[in-house]
Formats: sequence, C-alpha cells, structure tokens
Amino acid sequence: MPPGPTSQSPKPAGAAGCFAIGSAVLSFIPGLGLFFGAVGLAYGIAKKRWATLGIACAGLLLNIVIFAYGAYFGIFKRGGAVDKARAKETPLILNRAVADLEAYKAGHGHYPASLQEASAGSMRLRTDFTDPIAIERLEFSNQFFYYELSPDGASYYLRSVGLDGKPFTADDIVPSLTDEELKNTGLKTDK
Repeated sequence: MPPGPTSQSPKPAGAAGCFAIGSAVLSFIPGLGLFFGAVGLAYGIAKKRWATLGIACAGLLLNIVIFAYGAYFGIFKRGGAVDKARAKETPLILNRAVADLEAYKAGHGHYPASLQEASAGSMRLRTDFTDPIAIERLEFSNQFFYYELSPDGASYYLRSVGLDGKPFTADDIVPSLTDEELKNTGLKTDK
C-alpha cells in the first residue's frame, strides 16, 4: 500500500498560487512590476510563502530603483530629458508669443508695456507667456519670458533667458521665425 499524505509533503499551489508566483516573477518588469510585485507580496504574506515574498520584494525594489534613477536623470539632473524637451518646446511657445504680441498691437495700436499687461489684456491670447526654463530654474518670482519694449514702443525683445537667468547670453532661446516672418513683426533678436 502506498504511503498516505504526511504533514511533511508540500501542498499543491493551485491556480491562485501559480498566479501569485508568476506575479512575483513578473514584478521584475519595469512599471508593470509594481502591480505584479504587490500581488506577489500580498500572496506571500497571506499564505506565508517566503520564496514568493522574497521574489516579489526584489522585483518591487528593482522597480523603485529604476523609477528613482529615471526621475533623477529625467527631472532633476541638468541636461536631462526634461530639459531637452523644454528646450525644444520653448521656441515654439515663443513663436506663439510673438504672434500674440502682434495681435495685441493690432487690437490696441501699440505693444504692451509688459507681458503681464498683455496676458491680462485679452482672453483671446493663445500664450500665457510662461517661460518653461524659468520653471526649471525654480524661479517663482518671475516666470514670464524676458520682454523689453524699446523706448519708442515700435519694437521689442522677447526671449527665454535660459538656465543662467540672464538675458542676452549664450544659453538664451529666441523665437525661431524665418527672416520673412521676422520682417512683419517688431521683434528684435540682437542688441
């Protein structure tokens, strides 16, 4: 007669156990691993499956490290992916700002004295004149683009002052208008 089950023989995992073990293994997938790791972690704790718990914890830890690394190099480190995206986006925003300043002049007969005046003067403007690079510099007192109206009011300077916060330096970003488009505006790019 074959021996009967003893208290020492392992119990089969069943469908839920296989899913939980699979979830623990899948916890190593970046992003999705957070969900799968949480499932494996819950199952490991509930059923006291220490191997499943260990694999799930390792996968969750890997995901946390990957996200922390990505956040540092993408968000906090200068020259990261976010900086590069803002640098590409800024000339396009400046182009819209030039069009809005020209529309302001067409509607009011003159350029605004400041960007605050322009943004308060019309709800139809497409641009809020906020400099994405100023946000990157964590400058909260003045988040607008650099704008200087000429003394005669016939032209203006408009630019993002870049990470150094100083106008007319090498890191400034200016609108990317063609020479033909530039002729039809009061925008001056060089002092």
